[in-house]
Amino acid sequence: MAVIDISECPSERSAPSNGEAQEIVQPNDENLKRAAAGGIGGLSGNELFLVVLAICVTAFCVVNLIFNYQHMSLITTIAALTVAILAIVAVITKSSILMLIVLIVLSLVVGTLTIILIINVIGIIVNGFDSSTAFIVSLVIAILIYIGAILACISACVLHKQY
Repeated sequence: MAVIDISECPSERSAPSNGEAQEIVQPNDENLKRAAAGGIGGLSGNELFLVVLAICVTAFCVVNLIFNYQHMSLITTIAALTVAILAIVAVITKSSILMLIVLIVLSLVVGTLTIILIINVIGIIVNGFDSSTAFIVSLVIAILIYIGAILACISACVLHKQY
């Protein structure tokens, strides 16, 4: 096998003497940026956070739907499932366009959740605080979903810049 000087350019390298085909892969900025991060399953911290958060927010929405069935809860659950699927596909494919779509949809979800929480607070003020367990659990879960959606927006923004 031929010895190649380190100072040689890749275009100056000679073919191996035994006639075997040799593939030369040169890393560039795009390949390094999209390379596996070496974390759990090859995901970076932001990617892993977004995938886990998407799954958890969907689970919280389903629990909220079970405890406090309303048509708005059904819409929120469907939206969370849609965003979770989009986020997971965007992370797997490392697509900047899909991550931008996830970011836009998450922004709409955060806006919708803000309106829902404001309506809940107005309902608490007008009707008085309902001390039933189902109401308290659904309120806590709604607040956790809201915080999770905001953190998912931040993570999607960071990942969109990375891709």
